[in-house]
Amino acid sequence: MGKYFKQYIINIIMKRRMIFLVLLIGVLFIVVFEFGEKESIISQTIQEDNLDGIFKKSIIDWDCFDSSIVLGSDGETYVLDRDLYLSNTNLLCLNITADNIIFNGNGHTIYGTLNKSSVAVNAINVKNITIKNIKIKYFGSPGSIFLERTNDSLIYNNSINYGYKGIRSFYGSNNIFDSNNVSFLNATAGTSGSIAFSISSDNNLIINNIASNNDDTGIWIFGTNNTINNNEVNSNIDSGIILSGTGNIVDSNEMAYNGQFGVIILSNNNTVKNSRLHHNNFGIGINNYHHQLIMNNTIFSNSYHGLYIDKGTNNKIINNLFINNFGNGLQLRNSSNNIFMGGIISASVGSAILLQGYSLNNTFSNLTIENTNSLYYDFTADTNVFPYFYNFVGINQTIFENIRFGKYNFGGSGGTITYKNNFGEIKFLDEVNGSGMNFSEDIQLLYNSAIVKPENNPGLQRSANVTLKELAGNFVDPAILKDNVKCPIEVCTNYTDLNSQTVVFKVTGWSEYTIGSLGCMGEEELEDYIDIYYSGIIDINQMSDEIINYLNGC
Repeated sequence: MGKYFKQYIINIIMKRRMIFLVLLIGVLFIVVFEFGEKESIISQTIQEDNLDGIFKKSIIDWDCFDSSIVLGSDGETYVLDRDLYLSNTNLLCLNITADNIIFNGNGHTIYGTLNKSSVAVNAINVKNITIKNIKIKYFGSPGSIFLERTNDSLIYNNSINYGYKGIRSFYGSNNIFDSNNVSFLNATAGTSGSIAFSISSDNNLIINNIASNNDDTGIWIFGTNNTINNNEVNSNIDSGIILSGTGNIVDSNEMAYNGQFGVIILSNNNTVKNSRLHHNNFGIGINNYHHQLIMNNTIFSNSYHGLYIDKGTNNKIINNLFINNFGNGLQLRNSSNNIFMGGIISASVGSAILLQGYSLNNTFSNLTIENTNSLYYDFTADTNVFPYFYNFVGINQTIFENIRFGKYNFGGSGGTITYKNNFGEIKFLDEVNGSGMNFSEDIQLLYNSAIVKPENNPGLQRSANVTLKELAGNFVDPAILKDNVKCPIEVCTNYTDLNSQTVVFKVTGWSEYTIGSLGCMGEEELEDYIDIYYSGIIDINQMSDEIINYLNGC
């Protein structure tokens, strides 16, 4: 009996354990069920968002309809699992208040109400945060994503549409804005001023973004030393990119179909290079600022000018292609000391190059100018139009170097110009003016030869200093020759030894000048020479042998 009783007790205990276990499982199921529902509305850390490989959870009620959500745990990762909606009375959805936070929108959308004061994601006085993979619609003027004094952070792969302003950054540095699409801002807000990227901070990288179809500007840079690289900035009502800070670099971007400029520069010391600017009103504009580098761009099919400089100085324009612009290829107004080097200006519907007002000491070097509209000019200067200093107009000290072009016009008062190539230099000492059909025919520098043809343009009949380079320097009885006879001293004055390899001399009028060995002319040649240069002044029959020998070069 003791044996069976013992077994009975054991069976009861086991049955009770089974009941307890079933009850325990039921309780756990209820707990798991309840918390399972809770976990569907909390953020989940995913492996790709945790650099240390440690999974965390932050219990967040993803609801910003009536009040803001604060993301405030340093080093935390927050992953959104649903779309969010903001009421018209709440002005802020997400507020990041700690460093080292990752917010992953996970492809979801935050919807605003077009309240101009509303913000989707806000971050102030933080560093090393990430905001990524979120869609934002219908937010306001402070910015759909608003950053202030935020540094060393990443704004990546976000989409912002149909609001008032896109991404705004103030007083921060070393941030990366990568692969964001900010488009159609203000399409439903009904007011102007919609800027996709407004960066009032320094040393940032704006890369691989799309800023298109906005009611104002694509990218507006107020800060310094930012790099804007490989962005598509198209179809904005105002301009594609505006540079209002110094030391910024615009590299390898596409700016097309913008209502004003592809790029407009409103500050000093910026660079625009390796970019395509087309079908804008203007390609590039520089307005009253200086020391820009514009290099290796393709600027084509813009409604007005390819490059427009107004009151800009000391800019370098190097190796650009200006093709089929419907205004002028290059236009300068009251702009001096600029260098245009290399590149091609082709198929301009207006003139290839236009200078206006007070534009001095500009250099055009190694440019190819071709296929300009025959109704216009390869080069034209109209100094009486839009003068900046009303008592001073002209294009004095304009330099043409290793450049060939056709139809030209030095209008108004014209100016002093210099033409030079590998063979030498012609520097006009008085203002040239007038027009001609072929500049490269009317002014020529060949080996040991300087030619100007005032018969084609009387405005070129001006005194000049001539430099001839790389001469043999071994002439017997060397002389300056005008049309192959010795140039009279009243016309030609040498400044260097005529047997130098580089000879410099002044001429008072034009034909063809060379350096050569004079030798002794025959009697008939001497008589012709005197008839040409001394007719009515000298009678050969009354000259001494000494004078004859001097004139003859013997």
